[in-house]
Amino acid sequence: MSKIIKNVSGKQKKQIDAAVKKARPNGNGKVPVTAQQSIPFKQMFKDGICKVDNNLYTKTVQFFDINYQLAQNEDKTAIFENYCDFLNYFDSSITVQLSFLNQVADVEEFHSQLEIGVQNDDFDDIRLEYSEMLKNQLAKGNNGLVKTKYITFGVKEKSLKEAKPKLERIEADILNNFKTMGVLAQSLNGAERLAVLHRSFNPDGREKFRFSWDILPKSGLSVKDFIAPSSFDFSKGNSFRMSGKYGAVSFINSMASEMSDRMLADFLNIEHNITLSIHIQSIDQNKAVKIKNLQDKVLPQLKQQLADTKGLFKSKERKALEVKIKETEAEIADRLDKIPDTLKENGYPDVQVFMRTFREMESVVEQYNRDLTQWEYQVSRKPTAAAKEQHRPPEKQSVLKHLREIQERNKQQPPQRQRKKSIDRDSR
Repeated sequence: MSKIIKNVSGKQKKQIDAAVKKARPNGNGKVPVTAQQSIPFKQMFKDGICKVDNNLYTKTVQFFDINYQLAQNEDKTAIFENYCDFLNYFDSSITVQLSFLNQVADVEEFHSQLEIGVQNDDFDDIRLEYSEMLKNQLAKGNNGLVKTKYITFGVKEKSLKEAKPKLERIEADILNNFKTMGVLAQSLNGAERLAVLHRSFNPDGREKFRFSWDILPKSGLSVKDFIAPSSFDFSKGNSFRMSGKYGAVSFINSMASEMSDRMLADFLNIEHNITLSIHIQSIDQNKAVKIKNLQDKVLPQLKQQLADTKGLFKSKERKALEVKIKETEAEIADRLDKIPDTLKENGYPDVQVFMRTFREMESVVEQYNRDLTQWEYQVSRKPTAAAKEQHRPPEKQSVLKHLREIQERNKQQPPQRQRKKSIDRDSR
């Protein structure tokens, strides 16, 4: 696969260059010397929470097919609307990654799952025939590939204690959203997440995943020892090698409006070992409208003008249009790059402070609504002047004042300092 890079801004290029420099032996970062050290997470817990770095914690939910392409148009509309609501749930404080994996199946494991046990009755012949039919179908279809789908979400917190309740709340909301869409979904525990990583790092399917939490303290091994391939080789510029398998990575930077609902299906219909990851970042609506106007109106108009400008004496005009097109593309990339700074422009030092402010204000409003509902109920039961005097409604002005105080107090807080990264020790 060739490398596809679109609309990479100057700031993003500097970040990529810094990451490459840090990974080199003469860089400032810790250079991985083993396959285990190349796997970028710090610790996997039994309940499925993964500590990725000093302050990022994630969980994963596996979900299963909903037959969108074969649905009726009205059903497609309902599915799409529910999907939009699902994506709009995630704010800028939550990192989201959708992963779609086409992987080589463990034939022995699948054959054992397809075996239908005999019952010593008149239907055993039918059971045997049905099992053989399923095995033959497995051998013919998908070239021995298994297609799985996951959503991984994360929050940045100072400790596991602070991250755990937030991840569990998001997890419950995700499962409910999938249920609304009619999609089966289940949360993965730590061992199940490690199994997914093992299949990704050992794509030929020959190496079995044998793991138990009880083994760790006795053996002195880390969880990475059970999932890592024998080696990684990133010496080639456009490809890499894991053990005896070669691979390549392509990168596409795109707005959601540019993505067809067929694009994902087209990628996954490729009958080869492929992993497709979609990283989702929410965008402020006003900024998104400006970016969309540049992408959908200004840039296409300039390109059309360039296509219509023909002739020997139009070279200067064509050159001017080409410059405008490059400037517009650079502006789009720059606007996309500046999106994370939106909150700072509104007085918030970082995303964490904004989300804390939002949740504090939300709880105040919810309490006001509960008090108002209770007051209306009490007054409706005793609609007398004495009752209304005894049960006064909650004061709206005091609530608004409280909200402003929360907003101003949090805006004055300094941004959270990033702690220096410690040596990445393997998880025990």
